[in-house]
Amino acid sequence: MPAKPLFRGLALIPLLAPSLLPGIALVYLFGNQGLLKAWFPDGGIYGFWGIVIAEVFFTFPHALMILVTALSVADARLYEAATALGAGRVRRFLTVTLPAARYGLISSALVVFTLVIVDFGAPKVIGGQYNVLAVEAYKQVIGQQNFPKGAVIGVLLLLPAVLSFVIDRALQKRQRALLTARAQPLVIRPKAWVDALSTLTCTVIGGALLAILATAVAAAFIRCGRTS
Repeated sequence: MPAKPLFRGLALIPLLAPSLLPGIALVYLFGNQGLLKAWFPDGGIYGFWGIVIAEVFFTFPHALMILVTALSVADARLYEAATALGAGRVRRFLTVTLPAARYGLISSALVVFTLVIVDFGAPKVIGGQYNVLAVEAYKQVIGQQNFPKGAVIGVLLLLPAVLSFVIDRALQKRQRALLTARAQPLVIRPKAWVDALSTLTCTVIGGALLAILATAVAAAFIRCGRTS
């Protein structure tokens, strides 16, 4: 696929941005006075779907790095054996690719889950009236000075994060046990329609990420007018 380093660079840029950034950008794009407010009429971006879109932007590079690593250790011998036995593309994907990458998939899901459940920035900016634990802890401690209740919510946030970390560490050990010195790296053969479809998909995803980043940068130079 052409321009692969460019697409990977675009996908990893959100690593440098705080979770507040996609929330702010979504407000400028789809908020009540946003450039594309017709896409989410009546303030529909504020709430559940706004949080989902912001968290997808925020966690995308984390999941990407884990999945790329999981897929890069594919053993070419398994694909050669599956092809020799007459397995088609779909069957090879279901019986070779997915089992080999299952620990990477689970690990990326756990990492994304941990990042989302403890995130405060995006829900605070774009969440509207949709309440989440991280924002609720902030309200109890800062807004109502209810430190005991805030501490309880903090523990509720900590427990699933610790659990996902323990599961992730256990899966990493099992994945390392599957790797052998005899494994042969898989060399992807060019195929015109697959490469074109992959390029189109990466262009759409990269364009969406770049649009959010560009909106956030442009927002820094926008001067709000005052009404008398």
